[in-house]
Amino acid sequence: MSTLSRKQNIFKLSCYLLLLLVTITSCEEKQRDITYLGGKVVNPRAGFVIIHNYSDFRDTLELDEQQRFSLVNNNFKTGWYTFHHGDEYQSVYIKKGDSLKWRFNSKSFDESLAFTGSRAKENNYLINLYIELEQLNDQITARYNQQPKDFKKYIDSIIKAQKKRLLKVAKVQEFDPKFVADAEKLIEWNGWSRLERYPYTHFGKTDFLQAKGLPSNFFAHRNSTNINDIDNQNMYTFPSYVRSLVSNLSLYQCSLDKGNGADVHLGSLDYRKKKLKVIDSIFTVDELKDIYASAEVRNYIRSHKGDETVQSMIDVFTEISSNDELVAQINGLASTYINLSPGNEIPNFELYNTEKNEVKINEVIDRMSVLFFWSYEDEDYAIRIHNQIRDLRTKYPEIKFIGVNIDNPNSDLWNKANKRLAFNPKHEYQIRDPKTINSQLALSKKNRSMVVSSKGIIMDPNINLFHYKIETTLLGYLSR
Repeated sequence: MSTLSRKQNIFKLSCYLLLLLVTITSCEEKQRDITYLGGKVVNPRAGFVIIHNYSDFRDTLELDEQQRFSLVNNNFKTGWYTFHHGDEYQSVYIKKGDSLKWRFNSKSFDESLAFTGSRAKENNYLINLYIELEQLNDQITARYNQQPKDFKKYIDSIIKAQKKRLLKVAKVQEFDPKFVADAEKLIEWNGWSRLERYPYTHFGKTDFLQAKGLPSNFFAHRNSTNINDIDNQNMYTFPSYVRSLVSNLSLYQCSLDKGNGADVHLGSLDYRKKKLKVIDSIFTVDELKDIYASAEVRNYIRSHKGDETVQSMIDVFTEISSNDELVAQINGLASTYINLSPGNEIPNFELYNTEKNEVKINEVIDRMSVLFFWSYEDEDYAIRIHNQIRDLRTKYPEIKFIGVNIDNPNSDLWNKANKRLAFNPKHEYQIRDPKTINSQLALSKKNRSMVVSSKGIIMDPNINLFHYKIETTLLGYLSR
């Protein structure tokens, strides 16, 4: 073989090897970009787990027959996320390319939550910190009677000690640097939230303006933290800090306007409008502003229902929000509560009976009725309300008690729950279109109950079936 031929063969072989190396490297890089998430739920309260952040990601992960969930994603961003199951939720830190699994028992959610995989060390630290902070906050409550300087010194010392422990653990377990920096903020927000609550808890509302005399550095933290980052919303101490900050600033400003705190009513339109304006002043990120402002407006609408002051609250919200869709939702919620006022007719929504036959609510109502809504996401409440209804049904046979499940009708978990918990199938129904009817009935809480007449006219849109005078109330409606 000639020297030239050998050189050509060597060159070709080198090219093949180079191409193979590039291909392998490319595959490895693509593999590193793929994020694998999964886990198992013991005693599930719903047939799914939701994972999301507050900017650009949301996914619903269905549970399989073994109550497991999984997700494979090649576009995951490193950062903080929130996962939900039923009414429980928790923060989780995920890095692009991670393979992370977690397991929990819904009956002891925080205590049973455990992670394995790529970012397990960080997230197991996170849940342990959460439990530690919950216990610590109970201890802090007894300290609000301390003088301002002593209380501030106490909170600062707690923050310093917790951050020191974090850095020690992070060094030993080699935590991701971004996680460490964010976990420090998480610790700080928890402590600062207690500082924001101090004036009201220590001085009381009447003497709230004594807060003018607080040390000049008492609220120094307000200038040392950036709250205008949407990722903050996924960290479990941030919402509590924001709510404490907004309440404190709003009460202080209202007290200045009135000349004292005694004349400030925390449920009043003035105070609630002030909270909206404070939210508008502290947030430059529209998404965060909308989250907190819309929550305030929704709470006001629900607590004041058809009150004429509701529109004034909505007007302020409309001024500060640029989200037309959200403004429309808020207006729709207000209209819903007006429509649900006593004397109006209940929407004639469609239901499934336990045999999966369709029926309308007006076909079910044939005498004065109590509708009680429930979800298998809150099994404890489902059992309590059915036990209470069983007793009331025996005492008041002239009243029809109708159980209405508001979960996903495409799942068979409702019927399974009925059988497992021994609910009477003759009185149980499921909403056919949960999304629409939840909006029409303003089912912000899954445990709502209402009283309607034999003709479907609303008598009480939100009755408390556990009230100690419930029997007197029901007798009053029967006598009408």
